[in-house]
Amino acid sequence: MKVILLQDEKKLGKKGDVVEVSEGYARNYVLPKKIGVEATSKNLNDLKLQRANADKVALEQLNDAKALAAVLAPACIIKAVLLVCQKVSFPQVAARIVPAGCAVLGAAVLAVGMAGQVQTRIGGHEGYTFVPELGGWIGDQAEKLATEKELTAGKRLFGTYSSALEAMTGQLQPTGTDYIIHALGDRQRLAYLQTFQQGNFDIVVTPSPKVAPPERWSRNANWWFYRELYRYWQPVANTFQSGGMHLFWERTGTDNNLNVETTTAATLQGDGTVLVTVTAADADFCGVADVTLHYGLVSSDSMDHPFDRQFLHVTCVTENELCAAAERDTNQGDFYLPTDRDSYEVPITISNGVGQILLTAKSGSGTVYPQVNAVEVNATYQDWEYFFE
Repeated sequence: MKVILLQDEKKLGKKGDVVEVSEGYARNYVLPKKIGVEATSKNLNDLKLQRANADKVALEQLNDAKALAAVLAPACIIKAVLLVCQKVSFPQVAARIVPAGCAVLGAAVLAVGMAGQVQTRIGGHEGYTFVPELGGWIGDQAEKLATEKELTAGKRLFGTYSSALEAMTGQLQPTGTDYIIHALGDRQRLAYLQTFQQGNFDIVVTPSPKVAPPERWSRNANWWFYRELYRYWQPVANTFQSGGMHLFWERTGTDNNLNVETTTAATLQGDGTVLVTVTAADADFCGVADVTLHYGLVSSDSMDHPFDRQFLHVTCVTENELCAAAERDTNQGDFYLPTDRDSYEVPITISNGVGQILLTAKSGSGTVYPQVNAVEVNATYQDWEYFFE
């Protein structure tokens, strides 16, 4: 059987080669592992069109690079002649020409380098894959993008972090906000959430904290969105194995609240911090609690500081312990609570029945302490992002 290789394979050939293999080898190894596809007339024609398009783009880049060098090089010579005609002294000519010459030299080197790269890619495309939807070549992310494209084919996407996937599918972030952390202020966050709730999306794409540690902070600081995601969606796939960083979520069609029985406590520590603890009746429960904190700040002096900047920092104690045990970076999920309100929803990760966060107040002048008035557990969920493999 003739097959078209989709990737470099030592024993068979390079990506794009058409090779002959035995029927059994093709059916049992090459095709199921997506190393190649059967060389049907349609697939051969697609390969021919892809190569033609790739060569066309590469030649255009080569011609642009050569044109750039051709235009810039004479400019330096013309500048020198004009200066001499104006009877400018040699030191003055040198002072003006040398910087320009360096710029031209740099541009020429860049142009030659571009030309070399383009010619290399025209010759064999080694190590690169041409992606028609992006109009260019990519390296080690090709397999990831191919997997993501397959997972989302024909589906409507909502991504919390815009990436090449949205560009490939022509589905730019529907809220107009490229990254959820840029949804600033109550009004913009409400609009973001409402667009998500009303959009009838098929797939939600989020970074995974296993690959992108800052996502831990993003989830915790933007729990106003993720609590909705945890409630009605669940991960169904990831692109870890192909070098990607994404989780793909689908609706579950039900409310995911596990309704685990819990108790809560807020304990003032000797250093003025407050330790908030959520304890599950099931000592083996591992997940996340959706918690409403009722809180405030208490000053140690009676003076009014109208322009004082105050902060309420949250250390994710249990979450950091889990990360340390897994040899991942700790403290990446720590975040701040707003100090202009008296209640806020936060996630508290639970491991073996216990979840804890630590509140620390900070002030630009004087000393302030956190005060927790009540802790309410609204729901409990499987902690999709941290325990999903």
